[in-house]
Amino acid sequence: MREVMYRKTEAGREEISQRTRKLPTQLRTILLMVDGQRTPAQLRALINDMKAPPDTLEQLALEGLIELVPAGFNAAGVVDVVTPRGGAAPATDTAEAAAVAALEAQAVAEAQEADDASAAQSGKYILLYEKMSEAVRAHLGLRGYFMQLKIERCTTADELEELLPEFREALAKAKGETFASDWLRALSPVAAS
Repeated sequence: MREVMYRKTEAGREEISQRTRKLPTQLRTILLMVDGQRTPAQLRALINDMKAPPDTLEQLALEGLIELVPAGFNAAGVVDVVTPRGGAAPATDTAEAAAVAALEAQAVAEAQEADDASAAQSGKYILLYEKMSEAVRAHLGLRGYFMQLKIERCTTADELEELLPEFREALAKAKGETFASDWLRALSPVAAS
């Protein structure tokens, strides 16, 4: 099986900003943490730590809020796709394996069907979203929870760019002015495209 990871769907990003489904707190928190960069094993560790239902990822996928994408689609690869709570060996249940395989096939098909005209516009959004989310995780930690919420509420690249000054300020508080300026300068080619 090809290596895959979870990312939010459009419906998942909408749920973060709109709260229309009134998800339980634990599911909403895990939905927030699904960023296309954490491996399924890392997400399952978070689920375990939060004492969330062990099938949280499956529930979110069935709701259409998250989806599996091939490794390398928008981040580094992953190894573990279906790890039960507690980090045991991958599940062997045929129905679950079939569901994961179907989600994987859907993710691959959607990635291949992406249309070039919209890819440039959405590509900028994805790059900004990934860079900002990665910086929250790497440099702001738990203090970045509210910043991540603001990132999730952005639905266009322009909205993410409008958030950059506030984001830079948060980085400066956490890591210093020089670090924040260097980070923003490194991001400039992405923002300018």
